Amino acid sequence: MLIKYFYVAPILMFQIICIFYFRPVLPYLASVVFIFTFTAKHIGMKTRTLIAIVLLTTILSSCKKDIASDWAGTYDGVAGSSTVNRVLVTSTDKTHVRIELQALIFGAYATFATIQNGTVSASNLTVNEDGPYNGGNYHFSGLGTLNGNTIHIYGSATNNSNSSDVQYYDFTGTK
Repeated sequence: MLIKYFYVAPILMFQIICIFYFRPVLPYLASVVFIFTFTAKHIGMKTRTLIAIVLLTTILSSCKKDIASDWAGTYDGVAGSSTVNRVLVTSTDKTHVRIELQALIFGAYATFATIQNGTVSASNLTVNEDGPYNGGNYHFSGLGTLNGNTIHIYGSATNNSNSSDVQYYDFTGTK
C-alpha cells in the first residue's frame, strides 16, 4: 500500500507543473499513467516503473515552453547608433513578440516604430517584416539577443517606395 503513494506524489507534481508552468499542456496524460500503473496487475513492478518513466519523459519533452514571455518587459538603456532610448517588448504568442521602439522627446517617451512579429528563440530574435515607420511603409530586418535581463536589438528599416531611404536602429538595455 505504501508503494502506491510513491507514484501519486510525482504524478500530481507533474500535473501541477504542466498546469502552471507549461500552460495546460498534456496534464491528462499523467492521469493515464497513474491509472495504468495501478490497474495493470499482471505487469511486474519494475516494468510498470520503467513504463511510467518513459511516458513521463515523453510527456515532459512534448511540453512547449512559452519562450516569448521571457523576452517581455520594458528595457531602458542608452541608444546605439540611432535614437532608440527605450524598448517595450510584449508577448503575442509562444514564439513571437511585439517590439515598440521609443525615443525620449521633451521628457516623454514616444513610439516611432513598432515591429509586430519578431520571432524569438531562447536567446535570439529575428525581425523580417513590413510595417509603418515615420508615416511611411518600411521593411524591417534585424536581429536581437537576450542575455539575462539585458537585450540587444539592431537592424534596419528600408522604405518600400525608396530603397535609398534606410533607417538604422541599435539598442542595448536592461529591464
